[in-house]
Amino acid sequence: MEKRGLVCENNYPYVRAEKTCLVKGQRHGKVSNMLHARQGHQTLFKALLSKGPVATRVLVTPNFINYKEVGAPIGAKKDICVFR
Repeated sequence: MEKRGLVCENNYPYVRAEKTCLVKGQRHGKVSNMLHARQGHQTLFKALLSKGPVATRVLVTPNFINYKEVGAPIGAKKDICVFR
């Protein structure tokens, strides 16, 4: 994200498969600031309220593979990025 910006979902929809990144030169925004927040930390919530949309990266372990709560991709093994 920091080097290549963000891509809209219509241009790069989520596909439930482990593949190489297919984005080639499509930029739809520039990351102007990076923030690292710990789990349960209020900094992320405050940034959302004061700065607007937030792009999130969640690092997961192999134990996350069977997590089935609504909104979480089943079988996720790598970083998950959500852009709203």
